[in-house]
Amino acid sequence: MPNTRDGSHFAWWMTGVQDDQNITAQLVGQNTYAGHTSNETGEFDIIEIGLPNIKHWRPVIHNNGSTDYQYEHVPETIIPGDPGNEFHVYGFEWDENGTKFYLDNQLVKTSTRTPNYRMMTYFSVYATGGMGTDRYIYPKEAIIDYFRIYKKEEP
Repeated sequence: MPNTRDGSHFAWWMTGVQDDQNITAQLVGQNTYAGHTSNETGEFDIIEIGLPNIKHWRPVIHNNGSTDYQYEHVPETIIPGDPGNEFHVYGFEWDENGTKFYLDNQLVKTSTRTPNYRMMTYFSVYATGGMGTDRYIYPKEAIIDYFRIYKKEEP
């Protein structure tokens, strides 16, 4: 994790690709799903940590207007050691039954909320992420040792 200890934050998050967009409805100003032209709008924040409290890990599931599932705030987990100066393993798994969040290979939280569509992955370091005041301490960086993606074999 970045360890500048100011108001910025680091995030690993995923959103729906929105393959179901209704472009015709969008062009004429109609809404098809709770104010959106896509129902594949879910957002899964696997890591979203404000830098003043980098030991506090709280995954969040946002529906962002999707009617497939509801918002869920996962209870906070304290990251052991010093996450600003050592690596930890964060995991996210989803299938048709739900989602699972892992920290250092230990299951931390399960949820029945699950996307049933393709997702995109993002890694972001924000200077002013709404989690305090940016004191212009640079560089702000997050070092990722590795990133792996697995897909279950389908019958």
